[in-house]
Amino acid sequence: MYTFKATDFFSDDEMISVSPLIAATDEKQHRHEFIELVYIFSGNGEHHIDNHILSVTKGDFLFINLNKTHAFSANGEMVYVNCLIKPEFLNSPLLPPNLRTGLFSLSLFDNFDQDSDPQRCIFRFNGAEQNELHNVVTAMIREATDKNQGYQEALAGYLNLLFIKMSCSLASSIHPSKKNLDQDILRYVNEHCFQKLSLNQLAKRYFYHPAYFSHKFRELCGTSLSTYIKERRIKEAIRLLKESTLTIEEIYLSIGYSEKTQFYAAFKEFTGKTPKQLRIENNI
Repeated sequence: MYTFKATDFFSDDEMISVSPLIAATDEKQHRHEFIELVYIFSGNGEHHIDNHILSVTKGDFLFINLNKTHAFSANGEMVYVNCLIKPEFLNSPLLPPNLRTGLFSLSLFDNFDQDSDPQRCIFRFNGAEQNELHNVVTAMIREATDKNQGYQEALAGYLNLLFIKMSCSLASSIHPSKKNLDQDILRYVNEHCFQKLSLNQLAKRYFYHPAYFSHKFRELCGTSLSTYIKERRIKEAIRLLKESTLTIEEIYLSIGYSEKTQFYAAFKEFTGKTPKQLRIENNI
């Protein structure tokens, strides 16, 4: 599976890259390490994403998150425009803070709904609104082609308008609430806390600045991410010490520790005992 790299499409000072008109062909399935907003400029075809096949037609917008597996195929002639967005854009001054919540919903809704309703990655508008947004995309192509001074700021302004329209579209239907987002963060941490898991990794996954994600997680759980992970690991170690015959080394390796001394220090801090003492007390 080929993954398109950001360096193939962005210059060093670009956050947004907009293609000229592209005639659709039968693509191979691929991924990319950036966000892709596709606009079907004319014609119709199919979009293959994560084993789903979706019909697309003129006027459709498709929000494709980074690392999604997808490809286009055309029915006759289909022309589309690619707007590529670096993940860093979501934390840049080019994106107003009041838009970030809506954009997080765009970035995350597929985690909740796409398996049951893959059509949700497509945004459709009607009448005057569709004509207005068609003109917005046309203006973005012109800005990206001319590359006059300030073109990145201009592209960001147009893109923010598209995000507002898409966020409003989500708001008028069932979409992930703050509660759903909080639940997804906790679910992901709980499922991966016995593996290598860092604040920066999680912040990138959820499109937050690491400092803000740290604050958000503490607000959500009442403790820091590192403390939460440590407690989950030690609770699992206690369970395995009591319920299994695994060696202490096998236990600490299975819960994400690579060094015995680090595990023993965390265990003693949490329980006041060593793993061996706990096993003796429980006659194991």
